[in-house]
Amino acid sequence: SPMSSSSRCVHVSAHRQLSFRRRGHGRSSGATSDELGAALRRFRALPGQHAQVCAGDLPSAAACSSATLLESCGAAAREAGQLSDAKVAKLALRRARQGKEPLEGVLPIVAKRSPLCRRLRMLVRFRGTDFHGWMRQPGLRTVQGELEDTLRRLLGQLVRVVPAGRTDAGVHAMAQVCQFEALLGDLPAADLAAIANVELPEDLRVLSVAVADADFNVMVTKWKRYVYRVPGASPPSSLAKSEPKWPPDVAKMRAAAARLLGEHDFAGFQSKGGRQTTVRTVHRCSVLEAAGGLEVVMEGNGFLMHMCRILVGTLLEVGCGVRSAEHVESILASGDRQLAGPTMSADGLCLEHVEHEQEWSAELSEAIQVSGPVPKSGPVV
Repeated sequence: SPMSSSSRCVHVSAHRQLSFRRRGHGRSSGATSDELGAALRRFRALPGQHAQVCAGDLPSAAACSSATLLESCGAAAREAGQLSDAKVAKLALRRARQGKEPLEGVLPIVAKRSPLCRRLRMLVRFRGTDFHGWMRQPGLRTVQGELEDTLRRLLGQLVRVVPAGRTDAGVHAMAQVCQFEALLGDLPAADLAAIANVELPEDLRVLSVAVADADFNVMVTKWKRYVYRVPGASPPSSLAKSEPKWPPDVAKMRAAAARLLGEHDFAGFQSKGGRQTTVRTVHRCSVLEAAGGLEVVMEGNGFLMHMCRILVGTLLEVGCGVRSAEHVESILASGDRQLAGPTMSADGLCLEHVEHEQEWSAELSEAIQVSGPVPKSGPVV
């Protein structure tokens, strides 16, 4: 379609800056915008809210020439939506003072206050086994890095993805909520999920993308749910020093869990300080018997570093007779990390729900079913 000279320059610039080749997955060009649109229509017709998208069903976004893809997505950064030269200079100066690398040869930076810019809410699922946590780190594979690199290739903009909370290396997520700002042009936000999933690895999926209110802040949450799954066949290696009696007594674990409910100072259940306050409210701490082991469901207004994993380690020690249920009160009163149980391995923990709209209630908690575990292999659909 015809483009203005300024818009055409942006296309050409983006064409030079983007390679559209994933590591080890180079693809040829040639798909047209009509083919991409037909694929999106097929995707909408698939059953289920989170239908699996295979490369065979949707032509690779990377297979499109960069200019065609950016035009078909309606997301080439427009001059009106970019930061001014003065603001870019200030950003460069701030990064230099913070010891960060300069932004050289990067994609256009979208001005968040531009009327063309949209704040987008994205729901993602991932298997944390092969990720070094959420946060982008040089030379390491992270969830943020994979998402941002993919979105930047597709949208031709310097997208930054912000989560509701950062997860540690090895921790999984069934429904992590994120936000980012971008220019989408004529592309429906919901269609971006289908396009992104073609380029993302199978252990990371975008479940949905929607336009959020301008004042939406993904980091301001009402409450979250984490679930820790304990295999029942043998005691976890984290408990080896305790020489536990296996299997644990579930009734004793539940008695200890009841003492964690409410607002407390959970300093004794964190692995590292640094927070302004260690006071948190735990709304729910349930020990459920499930096929193949136990599930510890933890819901609260926030959790400290490794807090969920230390809580589970403490509950297991109570269940195995190493500690009494009353010992939990001593940990809360003293704030002494040495009195609590071990930090359980990250692979058992999963972020299952992040609530931004409704305050916690027993009715709402029961209405949101505990999902099954993230698949150990294959696509996380």
